[in-house]
Amino acid sequence: MNVTGPEVCPTCRRLICPEWRTNRRCWVAELMSLLDARVEELCAKILLTFPDCTTKTLEELRKPKLEAWNRNKEDSRAWLALNMMTEARAGFTAFNEGSKDDREVDFVLLRQKLAAGQSWVGPLHDSIQPKLKRGA
Repeated sequence: MNVTGPEVCPTCRRLICPEWRTNRRCWVAELMSLLDARVEELCAKILLTFPDCTTKTLEELRKPKLEAWNRNKEDSRAWLALNMMTEARAGFTAFNEGSKDDREVDFVLLRQKLAAGQSWVGPLHDSIQPKLKRGA
């Protein structure tokens, strides 16, 4: 009976498996050492390349994402601007001003008020905030 608790591998701090007990080898440590060696090899390879060539390679890897952004950035900017004036503003305010346990906008109340035709301009923003829901 082991009163001190389960055995733990001195290398990776995981519970010791039967293989470790017989071979005294930690498979996690072995895998990590292989990964470390591969990372070192790749870093050395990058270190020995021309810096501008490395930059060009990274730019080429990022190009599809940049092209997608450029095709959609006008729509995205309009959406972001609209969202930051409405829902995101309400959410950020709730997070910043709400208590630790209550940082959520009342989305049900928000939907009800919008469905009733209430405008974002005016008291709507304040009425859905956590502190006002509690009556503070």
